[in-house]
Amino acid sequence: MSNNTTIHDTEVVFLGRSTAMRALRTWARGRGLVRRDTPGPHVLCAVVDDEIFEGRCDPELTTMLNLCRTLDVDCLTPDVARMVLPALTGLITESESASGKRAL
Repeated sequence: MSNNTTIHDTEVVFLGRSTAMRALRTWARGRGLVRRDTPGPHVLCAVVDDEIFEGRCDPELTTMLNLCRTLDVDCLTPDVARMVLPALTGLITESESASGKRAL
């Protein structure tokens, strides 16, 4: 992740509509992360579907991915985001912590 990431960064850009992406958006919203449509100064990261990384998408989504990269926003696949977002945000619920499982 970028060296300038702070604990106050609570905004995430989600690019894509896969089942995994919908699950991540729901999880993030339930833990107070804010969904952003465009990257900005307090964006923690962008979660990007594989199809968009591979360029199999609308030009608008490719443009948004390129903007994230230009602004040095870390771009993660849903699989990677599932592993790192809880650690980056510290947003693991008590029940998830007790069970050792994360609800993603």
